[in-house]
Amino acid sequence: MTPGPAPADNHSTPSATIDSFRNRLDSRAPLFIAIIVPTTLVFYVLFALGRGLDLNDVDDLARTVLSKTWAQRPFFFTSDTYWLPLPFAARGSLIKLFALAGFETAAAELTAIRLVSMLYLFGAAMALARCIVALGGRGTAVVLFGLAFIANFGTFELASSALSEPDYLFWISLALLGFVSFESGERASPRWFVLGVASLVLAGLCRYEAWAWAALIPLYFSVRIEKRLISKASEAPPRLKASYWAMLLTLWIPAIVWIAASAVRHDDPFHFIKQEQSYTGLFGAARSPRLVILTFLRMNPVMTPLMLGGAFLSIRRLVERPSGRVLLEFTRAMAVASLYATWNHQATARFAWPLTVFAAVPGSLFLERILAGRSRCLAGPIAGLLLGSWFVMIFWQLPRQTPLIGSEIREFAALVEAASGRDGGNRSGQILLRDHEGEDRHVDLLVFRSLIASDRLILCEWIDACDVASDKRTSDGASTDEARL
Repeated sequence: MTPGPAPADNHSTPSATIDSFRNRLDSRAPLFIAIIVPTTLVFYVLFALGRGLDLNDVDDLARTVLSKTWAQRPFFFTSDTYWLPLPFAARGSLIKLFALAGFETAAAELTAIRLVSMLYLFGAAMALARCIVALGGRGTAVVLFGLAFIANFGTFELASSALSEPDYLFWISLALLGFVSFESGERASPRWFVLGVASLVLAGLCRYEAWAWAALIPLYFSVRIEKRLISKASEAPPRLKASYWAMLLTLWIPAIVWIAASAVRHDDPFHFIKQEQSYTGLFGAARSPRLVILTFLRMNPVMTPLMLGGAFLSIRRLVERPSGRVLLEFTRAMAVASLYATWNHQATARFAWPLTVFAAVPGSLFLERILAGRSRCLAGPIAGLLLGSWFVMIFWQLPRQTPLIGSEIREFAALVEAASGRDGGNRSGQILLRDHEGEDRHVDLLVFRSLIASDRLILCEWIDACDVASDKRTSDGASTDEARL
């Protein structure tokens, strides 16, 4: 008698199913990031335009003008040596390409600016997701990070703006990927180290906050370089040591160039710092622990505490290996820069956003370990909280926030119209921005025409105002002299 087939082992079926699901999730998690992030960014931009939001604030307005200026006349320094050039170069280059292709309308220019911001945001998400994999994370952590990235009010605000935070976060994320990959194995290629250093230099040309890494990263690698070289050879080659230190010292290039330029152009090496203080005094500072906390909670009241708490609880595990210590060093620098900017400026999403995104890397790794352990029953509630907070942000928070942002621009435009003596029928006028300088010290005015239709501000023409400003100052001086006589 031929024996029948052996009965299936029912006890191993659930485990095999879970392992199969994890393997599929590991292989498809990068695809999830590659699809959900750009799709959500496009939705955010269309949502903002549908709500009548062309510009977020006056700073966004100034950066939009400078991007268009760069397309017509490339520059490295502005008149006050305050604005760092790389964000304007990226957006101005695409505006110029659009113009060469025949797209010279205001809508095309704003589309080019938003496209650059979305590309930087997408690149930052992909780089940080790759860092999670390099740190030993699996598909669950990547998916959690992707949800944390898109379910963030700062991501919505920055996708539809000309602000420089997307550029800054992309280069910082790429630098983190380079250094984490360099520290992941004893035979890691030095090219990863070069990638990390070069990305930090470029980040230093986007925002001043990136200069914090120029101080912290050399201190960290001053010990690590010696250990890695000694572990590879009994006697570390002097040329190899020198090459690593030379690369680390290049992190100071943006700061040195800006200090030297300020000294030459304004007889004050720290002129740009005074400009920053002037900007803070113009728009006000938060300087309130309550406002700072509320600003971070505004990003996402569920996701932000979850990820920040997970990042804090994962410190002990991350310090056990070099790649984890690099992540902690970067997160510490990001926390210092983000908290300082949020405290010292207006409590807006743009300053708190980088830390909430960066903290999602160790936070998602911690949550993955929780879900992979004995507490698998928490997977459903955590996923429900993440998705629920996302839908709450889209259908409740965004409709109530965007009109407030848009009204600031509309009120600003109305004041300019009233000051210029324009009547209500003629909706065109000139808007004057003082480039964050005081009236008594100002030399060049950023002047551009605007077309305001249906309560929406759309840039349409740039006017070189150096001569206009000079003539105005000359005429004012002559009028004053006549009055004295």
